[in-house]
Amino acid sequence: MSMELLTKQTAGVINAVTKQPKWEKETLQQGIQKILVEKRAKVESDEVYLESLLQNVAFYINHTNGMNNFFFQSIDKETFYSPDSFKVYLGNLRTMVKDPEELQKMMEKQRDFVLKGETVEERARHAELAYMTTKIVNDLLLDFLTTFYHPNNREPMKPFMEYSAKVVVETVFKFCNTYASLQINELPGKEKLN
Repeated sequence: MSMELLTKQTAGVINAVTKQPKWEKETLQQGIQKILVEKRAKVESDEVYLESLLQNVAFYINHTNGMNNFFFQSIDKETFYSPDSFKVYLGNLRTMVKDPEELQKMMEKQRDFVLKGETVEERARHAELAYMTTKIVNDLLLDFLTTFYHPNNREPMKPFMEYSAKVVVETVFKFCNTYASLQINELPGKEKLN
């Protein structure tokens, strides 16, 4: 199978996944905005808000990386894991990525990128953008993999096994990032988030 076919196959799965109501643009944007408003209301200062966003970004990056590793192993071994084994892995992954030491490592790696800006307002806008992007990428990859591992989808997913694991994981991840970017670019007031 050519890269063109892999791209087409990936686009088809992403398109099918994003037809679910939770992926409708307004629903998605309102949901994330609601989360951000709730996060801000729970904290007593801008600094605590920024740290909580940074921590969430670190969590989502670690979680996404963990799912990519699972997917890589699956493609590399040409094995369709059961939905139950994926669910168990996700439970274990959640525990691992919540580990304070792991979170702290990723927070330090991402701090300068996530908290970019001269003023508290600029840093908050940038951190919110990073939060939204990493959340959308993580959630879309999760839905993609849930679809991928569904027993009824094994036959249409077999072509993914014809590629190197690295190529498949990179292709799917790029699609998730592109979709997240498109959603973020359509946010009202997005120009203030750069």
